[in-house]
Amino acid sequence: MKQTVLAIIAFFILISIYAVYLGLKDEMNTTSMHAEDINTTEAVVTPKIVEVAKKKPSYKAPASTPKSKRIFLKNTIAAITKVKERLDAQYAMVYKLSQKSTLTTKEQATIDRLKKSYKVKGIPCLIKRLRTHPISIVIAQAALETGWGSSRFYREANNIFGIWSFNENEPRMAAGVKREGVKTIYVKKYKNLEASIEGYYRMMAKGRAYKQFRTVRLHTDNPFEIIPYLDHYSELRHEYVKRLYFVIKSNKFYLLDDPQYLPPGWSNIKPADPKYLLSKKEKPAATVADKCKKDDSDDLTLQHSDINSSKSDDLSTNQEKNSTQLSNTITTTTNNKLESNSSDSVEKSDQEITTAIEQ
Repeated sequence: MKQTVLAIIAFFILISIYAVYLGLKDEMNTTSMHAEDINTTEAVVTPKIVEVAKKKPSYKAPASTPKSKRIFLKNTIAAITKVKERLDAQYAMVYKLSQKSTLTTKEQATIDRLKKSYKVKGIPCLIKRLRTHPISIVIAQAALETGWGSSRFYREANNIFGIWSFNENEPRMAAGVKREGVKTIYVKKYKNLEASIEGYYRMMAKGRAYKQFRTVRLHTDNPFEIIPYLDHYSELRHEYVKRLYFVIKSNKFYLLDDPQYLPPGWSNIKPADPKYLLSKKEKPAATVADKCKKDDSDDLTLQHSDINSSKSDDLSTNQEKNSTQLSNTITTTTNNKLESNSSDSVEKSDQEITTAIEQ
């Protein structure tokens, strides 16, 4: 009897264990089915996400890197220096001829050609237009306009300053953004950086918006006294002047100039005012140029595109920590006469600029 009772108890225990087993199995199957549903949902959603991603623009402007900045500085500073040297020599030559009582036939032909090119009637106005301004200003504007060489205009058209094209027969390229959403803007294509810089200097010499700028640069080489009169270069006006100031200061571009002027502090940079043009300094060529009472026949064909400058970020912020190293690099670059285009000096400055920026 006792054995029968034990057998019955064991039987019920086995049945209970089997029931528990079945319950656990059902629960696991249910969980598996939910998992399959989730995977199926993901399989349906994933293609939609990929399809949306394909609709995004394929072009993205390359971010400026230490290496690209190094290349930008080396190439652009060298080109600016060479162009400025040529224009300064031309300026000195015209002044020298202005001191002669009579000109030879060849000399007169040279003056006539330049007067026609710059659309002026007399030598004083020609001298005023041929006067250049410091390298520090030009390289700072180039940095702002191109995003340190990352802009499409710079990479594909050698157009550093966003100079527009109004002639469909010349090499040019369309801007990505239409003016007022309707008109397509074209910018010039240049064969090299030197041609682009020459175009920039010519624009500054002939543009009506830069009359005050030309008067100020005639009497001073101090970039911090000149830049307030670039407020018409961009629709940002005085904010653009501020950006130029901090790019020149933080990168110590003023070390490229001769003579060199230290930054006076932003609070001392006042908005341009024609009533407060700088007092005239005694410079022989400037004295002659002052006889030009007004700029004759301003050429309005060359105008500046604000597409780049109006959207540029203040690029000086991230350069503060490298200003000391970069200033040493620029000093070395100047001492090595980068403008001579010597392969040795270029290679050396290339290495030093790389070290300064990447540290």
